[in-house]
Amino acid sequence: MDHSGSSGKHIFSTIHDPDLPPFKSSLIKQDDSIPGIRTLRLQSVIVLFLSRMVGSGIFATPGGILADCQGSILLFMATWVIGGVIALSGTYVYLELGSYLPVNGATKIFLEFMFPYPLYFTSFIFGAFTILFNFSSTNALVFAEYIRYALGYSYQESAIRYLAITAIIAVVCAHGYSRKVGLAVQNFIGLVKIIQISMLFLTCIYVFFFPESLTGIENHLHMKDFFSLPSTFSSVSYATATLKAIHSFGGWTSAFAVQNEIKKPIETLRLAATISLVSIIALYLTMNLAYLKVVPHKDIQFGGQLVGALFFTKLFGPYYGHVLFSLFIALASLGNLLVVVFVDSRLVVEVAREGLVPFSSILRSNRPFRTPLAALITHGILSSLVIIIPRNRVYSYIISLQFYPNQVFHALVCLGLLFRIRRKFHNVLAPTRAPTFVVYICFLGSLSVVLSPFIPSSKNSFKDASFAFIGVGALLLFSFCWFLLYYWWPQRGKFSVEREWKKDSFDGMTYYDCYKTPQNDELNDYGSITIETRRSLGGANY
Repeated sequence: MDHSGSSGKHIFSTIHDPDLPPFKSSLIKQDDSIPGIRTLRLQSVIVLFLSRMVGSGIFATPGGILADCQGSILLFMATWVIGGVIALSGTYVYLELGSYLPVNGATKIFLEFMFPYPLYFTSFIFGAFTILFNFSSTNALVFAEYIRYALGYSYQESAIRYLAITAIIAVVCAHGYSRKVGLAVQNFIGLVKIIQISMLFLTCIYVFFFPESLTGIENHLHMKDFFSLPSTFSSVSYATATLKAIHSFGGWTSAFAVQNEIKKPIETLRLAATISLVSIIALYLTMNLAYLKVVPHKDIQFGGQLVGALFFTKLFGPYYGHVLFSLFIALASLGNLLVVVFVDSRLVVEVAREGLVPFSSILRSNRPFRTPLAALITHGILSSLVIIIPRNRVYSYIISLQFYPNQVFHALVCLGLLFRIRRKFHNVLAPTRAPTFVVYICFLGSLSVVLSPFIPSSKNSFKDASFAFIGVGALLLFSFCWFLLYYWWPQRGKFSVEREWKKDSFDGMTYYDCYKTPQNDELNDYGSITIETRRSLGGANY
């Protein structure tokens, strides 16, 4: 039993409410307990979507996707379409769930609502995943690669990895020293993203609508090459290519995590999400066609993360294209790195506030600078460790490793919406309802990515699918840890685990503290353990 005044308590108290009124528009009330917190209007939410979705991915992933597709233009473009469809269908699934549950939290809240039992299981699994699988490594690697290219140094993989790790350490130190850094970065990155989107839009116009006699661009995109298919295309290649596309469209869940700060969140999110997703999908598809037209396909396929640099060099020459645009992409990647480290460290703190994962008291602490230093250091260490994985194409591997478990959660969200929320609360009319076929598209898209690495299609397919085995193994390990901590140990010790809402005297942060309650203790008149018994157990020393 949670002794809490938080919105989380109210969310879960309605799950099995037999007196839920019919034809209610949401399962819980909007949280308006803090006056003046709803400051984000339509324009701000659109900027939030765009700033989180447009990052280094569009400049760095096309080469890896074309390599996974064995150089096939048809499969390359199909992969981008599939990634866009999964993102768009997932957005409509989240719009419906967000209208049922118009509070902060996004995936975490949705999963906890749909799968409340076994007790603490969903919170623990998703919390452990959030801490251990949220990396900022890809942005750091792109920053290092483009800096190296712009300055004209020869390719040396170890040097790129060391520079990427150095960038992560510098960003962690900056955020750990002062909160003002994070706020300044948010303002700066918004400006960079506006310039970035404008640059991509104008470049596409220049490539496709200006005559070749004026641009001097040699056309490498021919119809005869478009429909060629490779002799082999494994299921693992499909999964890794699709995960890269999903990574490039990633970030669309961010706005759902801050619904408490949006004015008229249901209506605003519906319009902002549609405008943003459709615009980005159209822009990315057009941008990839521009890559194929301007850059020789072999250069894209074997160019690694440098597709953006090769593209702008072809368009604007060795100085403006090679140096200035590469430096701009490096700067944008550094901005993304700053934002991702800032956001992910806050996610670690939010998970630690639940009090369920080990070392929660350390991870949630804002000591000594009133910044989440412990969470930042944890994130920085994990992001640095995956960079030194001893394998080729480490950038592509990190994307697969990070985004594969996410597809498991998205598939579960779709199943929960179809077979738990809609069936249990059939009398609730959601203000935003995703068409059922769209939910199935999202589910099947995520499920195909989850299952395809395990379909044997070549001699080395299981070796190439090691990211999937690591992802599934981690989820099984988290499940086993939950079993030990919250089932086997309490059963053996004849106690139950309960939580109490507390406030940190250092900075006023509220958090859950776990404590043990003997199963056979006398209960008071209200059916809860007495304060004296709780004190004799040592309070929160569980």
